[in-house]
Amino acid sequence: MLKKGLCYGGLPRGLEPQEAFERVRAAGFDGIELGLSAEGRVSLPPPYDEPDRAAQLARSVGLELPST
Repeated sequence: MLKKGLCYGGLPRGLEPQEAFERVRAAGFDGIELGLSAEGRVSLPPPYDEPDRAAQLARSVGLELPST
């Protein structure tokens, strides 16, 4: 089964992570790809810059995190 994902960097800047993830899901995507810093932080504003929080947010709207 083929699944579609979208890179977070391709979304409009200034969206809150919750809204951005919901838009991605509403557009029919199955996952979202996030960037990681050298320190292991996710490319989202706090508190979602912690990997566990980003994963929790993704799951709450029905998205997967297929890669970083």
